[in-house]
Amino acid sequence: MAKDEINVYWSSYSTVFNFSEPTPVMEIMLKNRRDTKNIHDDPRNLLACPASNDFFKNLFSINSTFPEKVVWPEGYLKESSENYENNHGRHTEPFLLKKHFNLFDFKIVRPSSMNGYVDIEYLTSAVFFADEPLIARFMAPNYPPTTPSPGAFLASGQFDIGQWFRPFNLNYFIPVDNTTFEIKHGDPIFYLQLLTDKKINFHKFKMTPEIAQVKNDTVIWGDKVMSLPERYDFFNKGKNKKKLLEEINKNLY
Repeated sequence: MAKDEINVYWSSYSTVFNFSEPTPVMEIMLKNRRDTKNIHDDPRNLLACPASNDFFKNLFSINSTFPEKVVWPEGYLKESSENYENNHGRHTEPFLLKKHFNLFDFKIVRPSSMNGYVDIEYLTSAVFFADEPLIARFMAPNYPPTTPSPGAFLASGQFDIGQWFRPFNLNYFIPVDNTTFEIKHGDPIFYLQLLTDKKINFHKFKMTPEIAQVKNDTVIWGDKVMSLPERYDFFNKGKNKKKLLEEINKNLY
């Protein structure tokens, strides 16, 4: 592999792949640009702006490959959130929300940190791992802004996917008065931004019990809030990275 390239391995942490291979956001935007002569050369144009081009570099959209729709009774989310907090508190098993018509479950795993919202984890997740240090930023789609429930927002974050192996969970903050959640086929689920100028080579792999065990061995949960450098240090102890890459390479598609 060339020095100006990075391998990024990706998979679903669920039993089913319900999202697509990462697609460059710029590629999507170029397909939708106006068919006007020389518009791309106009320095006032978004697609010609050097600042925008730098932002779009290694920005990828992860899109849905399955439609998903759930309808909750009016007031159900508010009642469920209140019951979770009043009856369980902080240390508790997740509260599984009812299925109506959906492929994946939804659950409440923690009290909401935002007034007027319920914090719901959508039970599908993606996992990415790089063969060298690489900061990955996970965020909501915004070209155009997309949300599966009116007024809801996706929790965002970033960490080094070359020094920590853990899934990116889809945590939505949904207004407690909402009754619907819908993702259509082809809708962007989240954006992945890789903070590097290097070319990214994506490799899809199959999640196995051995690979999942590496996550279980190195992701630390509990009362202590650890910094990212502390988590990286914990992961890098021993031969976790070597073992993980060996298992991933055995299970490439």
